[in-house]
Amino acid sequence: MRKVAFIINPVSGFGRKSLLDRRISRFFNPLNGWEATCYRTVGANDAFQAAQRFKEEQFDLVVAVGGDGTVNQVAQALVHSAVPMGIIPTGSGNGLARHLKIPLSVRRSIELILNGKITT
Repeated sequence: MRKVAFIINPVSGFGRKSLLDRRISRFFNPLNGWEATCYRTVGANDAFQAAQRFKEEQFDLVVAVGGDGTVNQVAQALVHSAVPMGIIPTGSGNGLARHLKIPLSVRRSIELILNGKITT
């Protein structure tokens, strides 16, 4: 069973994030070989601290769900580690996701994480 953590910034961008847990669990569940943890940030620098904790707990994958600020914090915690990072862009600009050609659709970005290749 592979462990994946989703670090969700509930206030980034537009739209509702209340259904994200359910959408994530459709793809990342024990039947598909995944043990998923969804963590919602609550304040400044929270995404960084959560990502560090998931790295220390040896998660197989950490996914930033938010905008460029959330992605930046998660990336800073995981840089120079063996833990890959995924991105589900839900911010207002999503500059890095656009640059990396990550789909802005939640469903399509999840599919990319499941089927994509790891790039350093």
